[in-house]
Amino acid sequence: MLTEAAVLRGRMAALPRDPEARSADGAVWWRVWEEFCDTGQRAAIEAGRWDTALEFNAELCAVKTGRGAPGTDVAQARFPAYTPLLRLGRVTEALALLHTCREVFEAAQDVQHLGEVFGALATVEHARGRGSLALARGRDCLRYAYRGGHPAAIAVSHVNHGSFLHAHARDAPGAAAHHLAGALLGLLTGGRTADALGAVVNDVRVFGPAATPLPAGPRELCERVAEVPGVALDRLLTRLCQDGERVAETLAGLVRQVREAAGTGPAAGGAAGPGGAAVAARLVWLLVWEPALGALLAAERGNTAARVKLRQHLHRWGELDERFARPAAVLRRVLDGERDPAVAAGLGPLDEPVAARALAALRGGTDVAAELWPVMHLGLALGNLAAAASGYGETAEVTRENLAGLRADPSHAPLAPVLGEILAGARDPALATRLELPAHRAAVAAVLRCVEGIERA
Repeated sequence: MLTEAAVLRGRMAALPRDPEARSADGAVWWRVWEEFCDTGQRAAIEAGRWDTALEFNAELCAVKTGRGAPGTDVAQARFPAYTPLLRLGRVTEALALLHTCREVFEAAQDVQHLGEVFGALATVEHARGRGSLALARGRDCLRYAYRGGHPAAIAVSHVNHGSFLHAHARDAPGAAAHHLAGALLGLLTGGRTADALGAVVNDVRVFGPAATPLPAGPRELCERVAEVPGVALDRLLTRLCQDGERVAETLAGLVRQVREAAGTGPAAGGAAGPGGAAVAARLVWLLVWEPALGALLAAERGNTAARVKLRQHLHRWGELDERFARPAAVLRRVLDGERDPAVAAGLGPLDEPVAARALAALRGGTDVAAELWPVMHLGLALGNLAAAASGYGETAEVTRENLAGLRADPSHAPLAPVLGEILAGARDPALATRLELPAHRAAVAAVLRCVEGIERA
C-alpha cells in the first residue's frame, strides 16, 4: 500500500491547490488530499515506517493549517505523530507535541480527545520507565474517558491502566481488575477482548493466583476499579446492559477462561492438570529466553557479534510487550557485568528463573548452549511449539504458521520438518543429529528438554 501511496502522492502533488477548486465530480481538493495523507500516515505506522508516517503527518497538518482549519482539527491531525516520534527515540518532541495538543483540547473542553492525549502521555512515560507518571496519566485518561462516555475508549483505558499497574505498581489485584473491566466491556459492546483477557492471564501467571484474586462478581469488580476517581463502571454497565444477570454471567465466563488458561482452573493444563500447567508456564517461558541466554554465554566468551545482537534483541523485546520488559532489563544489566543474584529482585515467579538461569549459565552451572545465539529471534516460536507439542495452551495455530514461515526461510528450512515431527509427537533426542547447523541442533535439544519437563509434570 505504501508503494502505491508514493506513486499517488507524486501525481497529486502536481495538482493545483486552490481550496475552492472542485473536480468534475464535485470533489474538493483539500478533502481528498487530507484523506490521502491520513490514510498514508496510518499505513506507515502499521508498517513501522516511522519517518514516512511523519512525512504524511506534516503534509496533512500543513494543508489543514493552510486552509484555516480550526485549532482542534489541526491538533487532532498532529496527535498521531507522537507514536513515530516515540519509536524514533525523539521523546522530547513527542512530549512537546502532546502537551501542545493538551492545551488546545483543554481550551476547547474536548474531553474525548483530552482522554486520548492523557493515554498517550501515559504510554510515553511508561516507555521512559517513569512509573509514577505513567500511573498518574493513566488515571487521568480513565477519568476523561468516563466523562466522554464512549465504551470502546473506556475499555482501552482500563486495559492500559491495568498494564501500568502491573509493570510499575506490581499491583496484581488492581491490574487484573482493570484488565477484566476492559475484557467485559469488549464483550458487552462487541469490541476486542483477546488482548485484555490475555493480560489478565498474564497477571495471574506472573504474580500467582493467591496474589491475584479475581472478583467474585460485577459489584466487586466495580468497587476495585472505582479506586480511580471518576470511574463509575457500575453506571456504565447498567447503561450498556439492563440485564444484571447477563453481566454477571459474562464476567463469570471470563473469570473461568482466565483460570483455565492460567493453569488455576479445573480444565487447565490438559492432561497434566493444574500443577502441570504451572510447571509448563515456567518451562515454556524459560525456553522463550533460552536463545538469549545462549547469546549471553557466547558474549561472555568473547563473541562480539553475539553481544551486539543480544543487546539489539533485548531492546526490541523490551519494547514489544510489558511481559518481556522486566526480564529484558535484567538481562541487559547482566550483559553489562552485574552478577549479584540481587539483580533479579522484584521479578515475578516466571521471570525470576530466567534471571537465575542466566547467572548460573555464566558460572558454568547449566546446560545452556552458546550455539543458540544465532536463533535468538526464534525464541518465542520455539516456546509456542513446545507448549503446543505438550498440549499446553492455545498455540497450535500460531505454531503451524511459524513452521510455514521457517520452511520458506532458506536459513532455517532444515529446522522446520524436525520441529514438525516434535509437534506431531516425536521425542527422540537423535532428531537433533539430522541437522547440520549447531544452532539448529541446540534449538531442537532445548525444545525436547522443555517438552520432556512438561510431560513429566
